[in-house]
Amino acid sequence: MFRGKLDLYFHNLVELELTYLWSIIIEWSCFGSFDKDEPVPECISLYLKRCCLKGYIGSIDETVFARYIMQNAKYLRTMKICTDGDATPDMKYSMIRVLSSFEKSSDSCTLSFE
Repeated sequence: MFRGKLDLYFHNLVELELTYLWSIIIEWSCFGSFDKDEPVPECISLYLKRCCLKGYIGSIDETVFARYIMQNAKYLRTMKICTDGDATPDMKYSMIRVLSSFEKSSDSCTLSFE
């Protein structure tokens, strides 16, 4: 499975930026399901400092992925969410409320929205 090879391919991962249609990639990749017994790849837990999710619409897969990153990236400084251009103010508020409720493993992590 690809998830087991993340550290091999992304051992120096410091910044992650995913753009439109990335939720489809998440479904096909290692993040489609989360086994709590499986260790978090070191490239995420120990090295990831910045994550930007562009085209965010608040789907279940996107929300699960964002939560996974915030809860497991111990040195994450910035989690930036760029919503889809069609998102209404009410939709954005709902996204902010949901994502802000998640626990973060990094005390210095800042969640920002555009």
